[in-house]
Amino acid sequence: MQNVSRDRHARSTRLGFRILVATMTAVWAIAGGALPIGASTSSPEQVLERVEKFGRRAKTVEFTAAIQSNGVAVGTLEQTAVFPNRGRSVLTRGADILDTNFVKDQAFARESSQGTPVEGLPYYPQYGRSSHYVAFERPQDITKVVALLKDPEIVSEGAGSTVVRGTFKQPGDIIRAGPNPYTSAHLDLTVAANGEPTSFTLVASGPDGEVTATANDIAWNSPVTVPKPKKTDLVNKDAVSQFGDAPLYQPKALPRGWKLDLARVLPAEQTAEGCAQVETVYVDPKSRQQNVIDIFQFPTTCAQALQGGEPFTLGSSQGTIREVSGQSLLAQFDVNGTTVQVGTSLTREEFNKVLGELEPLAFG
Repeated sequence: MQNVSRDRHARSTRLGFRILVATMTAVWAIAGGALPIGASTSSPEQVLERVEKFGRRAKTVEFTAAIQSNGVAVGTLEQTAVFPNRGRSVLTRGADILDTNFVKDQAFARESSQGTPVEGLPYYPQYGRSSHYVAFERPQDITKVVALLKDPEIVSEGAGSTVVRGTFKQPGDIIRAGPNPYTSAHLDLTVAANGEPTSFTLVASGPDGEVTATANDIAWNSPVTVPKPKKTDLVNKDAVSQFGDAPLYQPKALPRGWKLDLARVLPAEQTAEGCAQVETVYVDPKSRQQNVIDIFQFPTTCAQALQGGEPFTLGSSQGTIREVSGQSLLAQFDVNGTTVQVGTSLTREEFNKVLGELEPLAFG
């Protein structure tokens, strides 16, 4: 499955932040505190089957998970869902906030940095599927994650609850941070007798270290609300046309059927580079969630190196490009004083063809 979201540059705070949210958006675990193991009355498979059945009957879910990286607290993730089609995830990491709102199979995101309040900011479509990074996008899919576990075992049980541990079959597809996928991940889940997950801890390890997420209290079937994202004018022609910090470009020829879906100016406080920039997004309307070209442009004086890639030549431009676990391309190159950053689901051959010939940005 092709996938690209705005998680396009692992070297930047913006990318690390988004990948972390995509990572934790629907994978949970247990915090411990269960009683010592006694005589087991159910197999781990039977316990997990009860979890899945409980999830099919659930109406709402709400929890807050504490997130650590290499033993250091880095933020919290608050999730709320109204089944079956509404959900919201708010990741706070230092002074940065990423707020993702789910409506059916579509995701809308807004973010703030440097302490700027996120409330009142517009939501924008989240292109690509965050399941490129995690098992499930939406918090209401929480109980389905058990299907991704292998070799489950009962760690402890007693007082009406059981702790089940399972390892993920493909940890590199569950959780990523930076350019390297995690190589191992396990989930500890505390389950009540009726199949209700009550707490969790997820632990993932790899070349970049270890990440854990812990939620001590998962609340089910409580009265909760999820605000609907307000509609936003996705193509802000006036603001983009007035951007004068650097020349702006567009592909001279898009793949057949593709169209401009978003054009906006990002203020400096919302960017990792610390300078204003223009984002333009081109999509295949027939496959909006999977096929995308996401382009950011700003003065080369603001550019930072794209880590983990290899040098490449695109026409007369030099830059850096890399693949994200064979699923998507991330690239950065300079054109006449403009740094162009691209995240795309295109293949390398398609990328060279589409991005190899640019022309000044114009709205037809």
